Amino acid sequence: MNIIDKSSTTRCLYCLAVLYIIAYTIQIYQFIKLHQLEGHSKEGAISTTTRRQTSKNVHNIVFSTDCSGYQHYQSILSYYCIQRSGHLGPVTRIVSGCNSNQQIAIEQEFARMTSAGKTMQQQLRLHFTPSFSLKGKHYKYSNKPGGLYHWLNHTVIDESTIALIDPDMCLLRPITGNLGDGLYESRRYGSNLLEYIDGSGRIQLLRQSNLPPLPSSISNGTGAGQHFGIGVLWASAGTSNARKDFRDFNLTKVCGTNSPCLNEVYHNHDDSSIHHTTRKEADLNYAVGPVYIATTSDWKEILPKWYEFTPRVHDQYPKLLAEMYGFTMAAADRQIKFALSSSYMISDPHTMSSTESWKWIDEYGIQHDDDGSPETSSAISST
Repeated sequence: MNIIDKSSTTRCLYCLAVLYIIAYTIQIYQFIKLHQLEGHSKEGAISTTTRRQTSKNVHNIVFSTDCSGYQHYQSILSYYCIQRSGHLGPVTRIVSGCNSNQQIAIEQEFARMTSAGKTMQQQLRLHFTPSFSLKGKHYKYSNKPGGLYHWLNHTVIDESTIALIDPDMCLLRPITGNLGDGLYESRRYGSNLLEYIDGSGRIQLLRQSNLPPLPSSISNGTGAGQHFGIGVLWASAGTSNARKDFRDFNLTKVCGTNSPCLNEVYHNHDDSSIHHTTRKEADLNYAVGPVYIATTSDWKEILPKWYEFTPRVHDQYPKLLAEMYGFTMAAADRQIKFALSSSYMISDPHTMSSTESWKWIDEYGIQHDDDGSPETSSAISST
């Protein structure tokens, strides 16, 4: 017979509660310290109306949120991470679905965060939009394509490149439009991962070795982004190899007839001049997720289609990642290919996806010198 020691159980629960309080206190302390990194100024006002955004030679980092306190907290943390990473360009938060009180509160908070001495390129910008949540379907993630499309149509954007991140991402280094320029292939991990180093031997990039050659930089028709393990399952829609969710998925209902995003099953064979997307081509060029980086010109091509495709995808695939599949279909429709890399971000350790840079965490997180002292690897600060 098992005997339960109530006093021991009580002590364990007490210890767990203390540990929780300590962890929560540390988190709040870190948040407060981040919030004090930059001087607060009453004069640091932020314009949220339609306006001209300047500077042609910097990247505009953008993220999309709703008006909840949860995503407001994420936005503040993300903003300070971006600033500390060394990013010198603008940061634009697109906020969808606020009531008037929520909008005023967000404007006042971010006005305090933005110091008066900053140039416009270094300021946090806010753009408020109506809600683009799919009515009756409880799907708020359509705010991302909807909000960005609204921003694109109500703001003149002079920056040459736009990088779209998620609000829960914390940058360690600035995002750059340079890709393979000045980098060299270095060490291989088994048969499918390859590191790239710069001229000083510093590790800069990790990507799968079976991908197309890494272009030198972002350009029209060539974007870059995080390689996502979810791949592009839609490219097998209607075939015997399709996953369960895509066996009856109709690409024509999303992309329209004669779209390049159609695979061979849905492709109109009467017109051989129209390109169709094979599963291999999709895996090599469109299996992308945030971080998304592309020229502003390419975003103007992708966004109308992403906005249009997302509810159509959700009609047949009513799940969390509908908007991400909508993005990849839009990129294939416009034939804007993405150079995929594994080292833009890491997500949930339970995924242990081979398309993320967990190898760096596992093998390079802590190295030891000959004397046994810990040494942080250069891979930790890589892109």
